[in-house]
Amino acid sequence: MLADKLDYKCECCNNIFNIDELVIHHVKPHKGDLNLMHDFNNMLLCCSSCHTLIHKRLQYHDETDKNECWKAIRESMIIKRTY
Repeated sequence: MLADKLDYKCECCNNIFNIDELVIHHVKPHKGDLNLMHDFNNMLLCCSSCHTLIHKRLQYHDETDKNECWKAIRESMIIKRTY
């Protein structure tokens, strides 16, 4: 499980949370695609506060902008995964 691998740490704020306080966010919406849904590289483990901030940041971008927005979010917020 991703939360175990990341020691229950939000990849955005780096704080540690209980499992019930963490959310898996999909970088690229999976829209039912099981490959995207289960791809660890498409997952972002975050607390509910950071998850809300991500959605607020993305809501102002149209579909063509979202890849660039996600790239910026990932580069500025995510810890380097070492698993």
